[in-house]
Amino acid sequence: CVYYIDSDHNMIIERHMRLAGTDMCDPCATIKILSIPHPTYTNHYGGLISFGPDGYLYLATGDGGGAGDPFQNAQNLDSLLGKVLRIDVSDSSSSAPYAIPPSNPFAGQAGRRGEIWAYGLRNPFRFSFDGKLLYTADVGQERREEVDIAPFAHAGLNYGWNIMEGTLCYNATSCNQAGLTLPAFDYEHGANDVNGCAIVGGFVYRGKAMPELAGHYFYSDYCAGFLKSFLNTDGKLSLHKDWHTPAVGNIVSFGRDADGELYLLAESGKIFKIVRAPAPKG
Repeated sequence: CVYYIDSDHNMIIERHMRLAGTDMCDPCATIKILSIPHPTYTNHYGGLISFGPDGYLYLATGDGGGAGDPFQNAQNLDSLLGKVLRIDVSDSSSSAPYAIPPSNPFAGQAGRRGEIWAYGLRNPFRFSFDGKLLYTADVGQERREEVDIAPFAHAGLNYGWNIMEGTLCYNATSCNQAGLTLPAFDYEHGANDVNGCAIVGGFVYRGKAMPELAGHYFYSDYCAGFLKSFLNTDGKLSLHKDWHTPAVGNIVSFGRDADGELYLLAESGKIFKIVRAPAPKG
């Protein structure tokens, strides 16, 4: 499956079949799984799809753009924007491109989209699975960047936007936090965005080259370009570390190979592999 934005700014999920015996896609074997309208604004598209440990396809969507979620999409359960969606594409066909898992929290409920798995997100960029946990990095408005961590099987969580921005009230006149799941971790932008402006979520390290880092979650920030990590042990975060990597420019995503090793993707088009630093000479 692939995710892209079409010329009308709709968010498109398509399924492509591979030509037998090749690494090429068959252009005649494409099924449009889902098209999500994204009118008015040209930002906050989210932008990741991934199969979860349960075999279902997960998709993170932005709130539709604009400052402060002007259309209130993130808290609207009749909208697919500002959400993590969960769908079944195991038997996709042109007439039935996907099914809604019956265990989805709002499946079959009038006025609520059954595809929704979690909501209250501004611009989730990116999410990843680690065992039974789902890590979701959500870009803030002007003050806070956050990482939400929850068991992936916990359905219907409300991560708070646009009531909250990270752990701070965004809408102070109606900051009712009842029923919200606040972030496991957040950080402030600081004056002139000295600490960053837009989090880029990565992965929990499970590679073999640096076994001492097993369980550490790595993340970056588009503006700051840093590489940082922390260790999550049964919901308690520790060992926060800034790796003080060489300047690599604006970071837009992470990658992970078949061995579990991690990569940084820069806006310049360069890809950097995260490796152990050489021992000091002398």
